[in-house]
Amino acid sequence: MKIEQSHRDHAATFFKSAKEARTLGVVETPEFLVDHMVEKAIDLYSSLNHLSPESLNQIRWLDPSCGAGAFSIAIIRNYLSRTESRDTTSLPTITCVDTDEAALRIAKFGISELLSANGLEIESAIAEGKLTFLNEDF
Repeated sequence: MKIEQSHRDHAATFFKSAKEARTLGVVETPEFLVDHMVEKAIDLYSSLNHLSPESLNQIRWLDPSCGAGAFSIAIIRNYLSRTESRDTTSLPTITCVDTDEAALRIAKFGISELLSANGLEIESAIAEGKLTFLNEDF
């Protein structure tokens, strides 16, 4: 998808080199693995709690080192593929945390593009408490 490629391009140009990224502790999880992990987590949680696709928004997510937002984007993308609902109040609750403010901006950009492509606004999701971005260190 063109939108997701645009987000990955922004994330890739954030660091001057792979060595710089490693020095800062940045680890990029391959997209196929992110998608697989998110799908398995949703399937397991929903089967243990007997959740229908429409009630997946009951799952609360913490992305504690969100970086460019790969996991948060995959969560939203997976949710959107499972339900017909297209309003921000029915999105799952996701808290994105990173010590790097620039990385949070990239994550917010990627999430904003994904939501916008689906007729949703990130500002509404933030106002409704569905998305939180924290520049924090544990």
